[in-house]
Amino acid sequence: MANIFSIISQRIKLAQTIQTLTDEFEQGERIVPKLKDAHRQELLSIEQKFEIQARKIQRELTHCLSLVLAYIQLVKDRADGVLLDELASVLAESSRTISGSHLLLDRIIEIVNGERQFLDTPSRQVSASWEDERWWKDTVANKYTPRIEGLAPMLLRTGTLRVIKGKQNKFEFDLGKFSHAEPLRKLLTRKEIELSLDQLPLLLQCRTFKKGKDSGHIAIFTNSPETRQAATAALEAIALRAIATFPVRKLQGIFIDPVSMGNTFPFKSIPEEIRGKRTYTTSDDIQEQLHKLIGHTEQVIQNYLSRDFDNIEAYNAAAEAIQEAYRYLFIADFPSKFDNKSFEYLNSLLVNGSRAGVYTIIHIDETLEKPRNFNYDLFKAHCQILRSAGKSYNGEPLFVYEFPEVTAINTKEDDTHLAGDDDVKLQIVNYIVKAFLITYGVDLRKDRSALQRLNEAAEMAKIELSTAGETEINLPYITATQERPLHLEISLNRSQFKQIYSNLPDRSNTFNKISSIVCYATLDKPPESDRFNQLTAMISKASGEVKVDTVAFSQLYPETLWTSDSRGEIRTAIGVAGAREKLEFWLGQNPKGLEVSQSLLFGKPGAGKSYTLHSIINGLAMRYAPDELELYLLDFKEGVEFQVYVDPDRGEDSGSSNDLDLTKALPHAKVISIESDREFGLSVLRKVNEQFQIRANEWKSVSNDITKVAEYRNKTNGKKMPRILIVIDEFQVLFEDNDSISAELNQIFDTIVKKGRAFGIHLLLASQSPNIKNITRSVYDLIDLRMAMQMNQNVAAMTLAEGNTDAVDLLDRPGRIIYNSDFGRKGSNEIGQVADASTDQRKKALRKIQETVQANGYQRPPTDQLVVFDGRHPTRLRNNGLLTVLASADTWLSPADIKDVINESNWRVRDFPSIAWVGEAMQIGYHSRAIFRRRSRSNMLIVGNIEENIFGILGGVLTSLVASHQPQKAEFHIIDLSDEDDRGSHWSSMTLNFLEAFSTYFPITIAKDFADRDRQISKANTTLQNIHAEFERRKQMREADPDMTNFGASIFFVAAIGTLERLNSLRPTVDNRGNPDMSDDAKKLMAIASQGAELGIHLILWVEGIKTLNQLFAGKERISLSNFDLRIGLTMPTDDSRALFNETLAANLTKLRAYFKDEATAANLEKFKPYAIPTKQEFATYVNYLEQKRE
Repeated sequence: MANIFSIISQRIKLAQTIQTLTDEFEQGERIVPKLKDAHRQELLSIEQKFEIQARKIQRELTHCLSLVLAYIQLVKDRADGVLLDELASVLAESSRTISGSHLLLDRIIEIVNGERQFLDTPSRQVSASWEDERWWKDTVANKYTPRIEGLAPMLLRTGTLRVIKGKQNKFEFDLGKFSHAEPLRKLLTRKEIELSLDQLPLLLQCRTFKKGKDSGHIAIFTNSPETRQAATAALEAIALRAIATFPVRKLQGIFIDPVSMGNTFPFKSIPEEIRGKRTYTTSDDIQEQLHKLIGHTEQVIQNYLSRDFDNIEAYNAAAEAIQEAYRYLFIADFPSKFDNKSFEYLNSLLVNGSRAGVYTIIHIDETLEKPRNFNYDLFKAHCQILRSAGKSYNGEPLFVYEFPEVTAINTKEDDTHLAGDDDVKLQIVNYIVKAFLITYGVDLRKDRSALQRLNEAAEMAKIELSTAGETEINLPYITATQERPLHLEISLNRSQFKQIYSNLPDRSNTFNKISSIVCYATLDKPPESDRFNQLTAMISKASGEVKVDTVAFSQLYPETLWTSDSRGEIRTAIGVAGAREKLEFWLGQNPKGLEVSQSLLFGKPGAGKSYTLHSIINGLAMRYAPDELELYLLDFKEGVEFQVYVDPDRGEDSGSSNDLDLTKALPHAKVISIESDREFGLSVLRKVNEQFQIRANEWKSVSNDITKVAEYRNKTNGKKMPRILIVIDEFQVLFEDNDSISAELNQIFDTIVKKGRAFGIHLLLASQSPNIKNITRSVYDLIDLRMAMQMNQNVAAMTLAEGNTDAVDLLDRPGRIIYNSDFGRKGSNEIGQVADASTDQRKKALRKIQETVQANGYQRPPTDQLVVFDGRHPTRLRNNGLLTVLASADTWLSPADIKDVINESNWRVRDFPSIAWVGEAMQIGYHSRAIFRRRSRSNMLIVGNIEENIFGILGGVLTSLVASHQPQKAEFHIIDLSDEDDRGSHWSSMTLNFLEAFSTYFPITIAKDFADRDRQISKANTTLQNIHAEFERRKQMREADPDMTNFGASIFFVAAIGTLERLNSLRPTVDNRGNPDMSDDAKKLMAIASQGAELGIHLILWVEGIKTLNQLFAGKERISLSNFDLRIGLTMPTDDSRALFNETLAANLTKLRAYFKDEATAANLEKFKPYAIPTKQEFATYVNYLEQKRE
């Protein structure tokens, strides 16, 4: 009996160790939100230590239980009262330890001063059955909730223990049968015995810190329909438990179900990031998925682990921000649908996967024919094995699990090394290395590749010699000397193997042998449908609330802003690569002489492309001063990606950029555009293209042998010549049509990619896909830096070089990026995670830049003002710099003065020219303008049915005419037929506001289809008659004096009609022959249009369509159109566009776009964005300018 007390005492000490560690962890876990990253790593280390001890104590406690039960078995029929009392005490203590260990695993209790205390934290449910109410009830203590942080569990419940059998102790105990002896039955019902022996979980290891048998892989063998059904149900239950107990998004499942066609894994409601795109059932799909896992394993081992980390556990512990998720491969009905390649891939995953965090949980159907080229001993070597026991328990098939015999260190509490198979393999490797050294004089230990191959060969030799008498190790081209390649060929028999095994060090003084225990268990089943759906819904909700692991952009700031020199390169950290390395974006020539000049970025929506662009822009702007780097930021998609660089405080909202504070704009930016048009983008690139000649001329003025920016700056003692970076998001819009714009863009791009390297001009082109029509393929071929984010294989084939497309399979989450500076070639991939450059992060960065601006006293040069183009909103008049110059002049400008200001060559004073801006042109820094001249046909026709845009154009015309005329030198008579009663038509008050603002300076009449003297509104017919009367008067003056040119003030007659239904007097009549004829008022309008401009009366006519124009002038379309040289068209039918412009382009216009054409010049159609309707406050600004002149 003393033995049992000794055993229990030892096991209780082990339990106390884990209790102490748990206490440390729980205290830390409660304050984790307050900890910084360094403390969080320390907490994870404590949890990691806890998991190791949990693994150890699970094995120890099971052995402890087996011995206790063995003694019970021996004394159950002969025990006296004293012995039973002693046994009861021992069993009570043992039961508390064993049950307590499971409560600790599930984080339901903690140990305080040696006493158990229940926690109010959620249970982890590592060991709990599906019947445990903590899964399902909201009212119970420790209710389950999905974990957001922390380490994944090391143990995974797979079933319920039913029978325990000891090999060396020669006992067998059925946990469900305690009523063999009456005294024992009473003993086991005592209150202090807490253990429900028939509900003990079978916990298997699901991840590891060391290769070997106990590696986290699990294999379930079946040999009948009944055992197969139990095993496939268990696969579903195991997968669900893993998904539920791992921290959210720290597990990615790959599910293979070739027989049941996906029914084994019904996880469609769980997010794709966890369960994958689908369950795979065909041979091709299986091979593809295994190949992807091989690629992932290779990536982790080569790029993440290398020599720095033993395994993924060590890497994740060291990772400052981003931990690598575990991959779990669930396979049902192996080897069904597996081909030779799939066998090869599975072999590799079993051998190497655990080091990279790739684990396999597989069901092997032994009723299927075994493949000839796949050795099932691999499962025995690398998996925890569950086999059919050939019997049942309460009608359920029993499966047998044998705890492997191991040797455990017991001299140090914190030493968790398990000696075993790896020691044997190491001795085999040493034996081969020694033999090879004797034969060839070459030490294979110095060749990393050879040593890796030796390790794999030794593993296979160890497996084969466990059953065979001899094995051959044949490794051709294992290494090479200067003279020739060397091959390894060696035989190893069992006698040699025993000798090798005998060379293992004697650890008898520090190790205790733990006997093997055989457990018989029934496998878990998944919960019922309602509970299954409840659990998956909780997981899905939690997954949606968890952010992708990344590093905050604020952690990548340089120590000091604006201290970097761009003469050689521009470089900035944009994320992390590996555990601690920074992922850097750079262009130019690095210190090693490598040159990279242009860049591409592709990724599907949601892949993190925007975060990448923001990280690059902000990172560079923090490292380089504005005289070291200039940025052109063009966005061609719907959104506000670049608006934040105009005003960090308001740049992310949906308001107009006209309300932003440009003084806070990114000082490096020359142009910022949002939802750009192709024409605007082309104008920006034309401006950049001019820099090649400008810089070449500057270089020649210094020396004829300058070929790079760095050389120029070195020869001029550091004279500044900033590098230029053009960032274009959704650049495919530029090439959407096969037209002259695309042709010119291709020429400019070709120049930049060929010459930009030398001149310091760089492109960063971003899009969802490189499959862009109308772009010259050679442009792509010359761009060396390729950045690929999540995308499909077809897109990858156009982004990366041939043979490298599989790399995109490694991009398993948003923000993951392949950075390849060698034209996308295989072997040059650097895989990283882009920083979190969310709204708050980029605003924070831009404010930091503003602090540097103020600290350095930086001011943007007056001659280099920022150009902001916002394609989403109408442009405010105040953004027209030339208009502001004209209006704010100290004195009244003469026509000659105005010519100099606007730089217009076709400007003759004797024509009494008047300038009228209509909107912002699709050209950098230019606004579209019409010039009225006292010539025939110098009238304006506006065609379109979007009244807000129409009155925005009219507001721009009227304001610019006021600003360019001296008081009383111009008159404005406006027929405004807009509907004042329509509350949505805020533009209907624009003309009345114009009257109120400027009537003291200029004669202004406002007319509608009704008169209102109180509001100074005339009737439209009266105004038309008055203008016609003035027209007749001036016509008589010219008849009297044909040389006369000055007929008085210029009159601008605005007839904003829209449709004829708004003014009956303009509707056509019928002549004596029954043909349509113009009304009397329409004839007056026609007369003014045909001859009024020569007399200084310019008609500005708005109609909704060409059909209205035809009705107005009784079908005389050509005659009426010929009277309007100045033509503006909004979106309209194709026929109307052809009639107005002799082209169909206006049919493709969007809502906030228009075309302008002056038929009197040879200029092409000019696309522009109409002005916003001027407000009272804006009119007041221009009134103040007039007041200042008068003073």
